[in-house]
Amino acid sequence: MMGLLRVAYLTIIRTRPLPLLYAFAQRVFMNIVIIGAGEVGFELSRLLSSERHDVIVLDQDEEALQRISDTIDVLTVRGNG
Repeated sequence: MMGLLRVAYLTIIRTRPLPLLYAFAQRVFMNIVIIGAGEVGFELSRLLSSERHDVIVLDQDEEALQRISDTIDVLTVRGNG
C-alpha cells in the first residue's frame, strides 16, 4: 500500500506544475486604449500596465497626461476621444 501512495504522490508532484507553465506561456497580452486620464483612467492604466499589457491613454489635459507618463510605462496621446 505504501508503494501505491508513493507513486500517486510522485505523479501529482511531477504533473502539477506543467499546466501552470503552459498557462503562463500562452498568456495573451492586449493593446488597450483608455479614454480619459482622470482618477479612474490613471488607476486602470496602472493596473493594466503592471500586467504587461500595451496601454495608450488619450486625454485633452496635458498635465494629466504628463502625470501618467511620469508615473506609469504607457503611451500618452493628447486628443479628443
